[in-house]
Amino acid sequence: MFTAKYDMGSEFAGMLVCHMDKPAWPAFGTPGARRHITARAKRTGYFDHAAATARPADPIVVPIRFQDLRNPKAAPGFEPGRLASAIHAVWMGHPEVPVSLVEDLMWSYCDTSSLANGKSWMLCGDDGRGLPGVQLQDSRLAFILAEGLYLLKDRLDPAVIKRVTEEVTERSLVAGTDWRRFNWWRWGRNNQNAVNVGNLIGAGLYLIKDVYQLASFLMPLIDNLRYSLDGFTDDGGCTEGIDYWDYGFSHFVMAAIMLKHRTGGQFDLMTMDPKIKRICRYPLAVYIDGPVRACFADSFYGHISLCHVLMINQFFDIPELYACCAPDFPKKPNAWNLHGLSLYRNEKPRKAIFPDAILPNLGTATIHAGTGTRRVSLAVQGGNNGVHHNHNDIGSFLFFKNGVPVLTDPGYPLYAAVPGNFGTKRYDCVYNNTFGHSAPIIENQPQPAGEQYRGVLSVDGVNSNGDKTVHLDMTAAYVVPTLQKLLRTYHLTAKGELYLTDSFDFSRTPKSLYEQFITYETATVAKGGVRIARGAKRFMLTAVKAKGRFTVERLVEESKMGRGQGTITRIRFMPATLGKSVRLEFRIA
Repeated sequence: MFTAKYDMGSEFAGMLVCHMDKPAWPAFGTPGARRHITARAKRTGYFDHAAATARPADPIVVPIRFQDLRNPKAAPGFEPGRLASAIHAVWMGHPEVPVSLVEDLMWSYCDTSSLANGKSWMLCGDDGRGLPGVQLQDSRLAFILAEGLYLLKDRLDPAVIKRVTEEVTERSLVAGTDWRRFNWWRWGRNNQNAVNVGNLIGAGLYLIKDVYQLASFLMPLIDNLRYSLDGFTDDGGCTEGIDYWDYGFSHFVMAAIMLKHRTGGQFDLMTMDPKIKRICRYPLAVYIDGPVRACFADSFYGHISLCHVLMINQFFDIPELYACCAPDFPKKPNAWNLHGLSLYRNEKPRKAIFPDAILPNLGTATIHAGTGTRRVSLAVQGGNNGVHHNHNDIGSFLFFKNGVPVLTDPGYPLYAAVPGNFGTKRYDCVYNNTFGHSAPIIENQPQPAGEQYRGVLSVDGVNSNGDKTVHLDMTAAYVVPTLQKLLRTYHLTAKGELYLTDSFDFSRTPKSLYEQFITYETATVAKGGVRIARGAKRFMLTAVKAKGRFTVERLVEESKMGRGQGTITRIRFMPATLGKSVRLEFRIA
């Protein structure tokens, strides 16, 4: 545990006692902070962006029950992000956002209730056990409210300050640490641990004024953060995908910044485990070019948060991470918030040629071959099917050439579009099951979910100048009794080609076997194979020394469950003959 060597009284409270008058976030208490941050906000466009976000056309509607908060149409204008933007705009002195808007929003949240036997923000619902706990959006709201009270303490009506302080204390600080409530995330090994614990730590640092009460509140929560690290593999990999690295781990780093600040630099969470620095570098093992990245688990293409990278670089010198941010971030208003602006020191966007990255514990490889227009990249998913935010996708891969992800992983669905996405219906969705990934289908059986269904991955030629090969034993990824061995190899050449070979051994000839390849590009069956195209850029997928038939299917209805990635196109290859041993080889170039 992180605090095991400290006693609560003289040691941990002693680190806090001299800094009780400071805000949770370092820069907000420095001379000229408002002036400097506002100037940066105006240069980046965030000044007007915050004001525009704070003033939507919808009126404030106070929901009666927490269920209403889950339906934007039932509660227009009632979203925590709007409150944060309003607080920021008022603090920066934007003339179009009055402090009364912040007061109205704060008071409206205090008027919400959920269950007859206890109050809660309950933006995400409850577990039906009686006393409600704290959920993701609850903790977010608590931090926004607590920080808003600090930033606007001289402008808010005292009655608002009193009521918000009481409500956040009861609904979040007490509810989040009460043993009677079902706050499973305190011991959860996933993103929800870091998000909720980080937000509660921040809210407590703002609101708790007694040093011993603050120490008593903080120490168990800090130790709970240990569980969030356990959700990462030892090589720093995030089993939930890059989007959840950005979301969850950013709150861990945020908590580390605030704790270091409020202890006068004596408590540095980021140095307490060498694994933390490996986690910080995880995006460098994922990114390929621009927004294109290995999008395994629940993630897709995109950029990581600039504020997250700025925070990490307060502890470790990893400027390469800026290459994973939006390249226009200096002039991108929605890339900013007050925390990021307070840390920004004119850091510049970067371009990067990412090196090969093998994460053996996570079971992924991202490799590159060739130079210039012949440079190609490959990301491979090995690992196992029992991780957080799992997809049954051992063998799935992304092949990138000439600026195009020719073959790819489909990413993840819009959660609201998939009833039961986190329950028994999860693998009914093509984004989550094997039918939506570039993996073989044997005897019409997809891969099952579970840690025992896995691949074993190794790589030849890492960071060399020549060809490279990924070996993946996929035998244990299936539950086909007659399957004795399935070995897949991906051979990436310096000439800009990918050769994919699957070797199957069976105890008896299978009745059904076909290969699948996933793309979001235009695909048509052509002489010799399948032509994949984006505009004038053309690529060919061909079968090498194997007779069979290619088909192309656009999954139009299924893709409506997506997040706007496009329409999934599934390419299938049916071999003409099957036997006890089958070898299928494909060339993509």
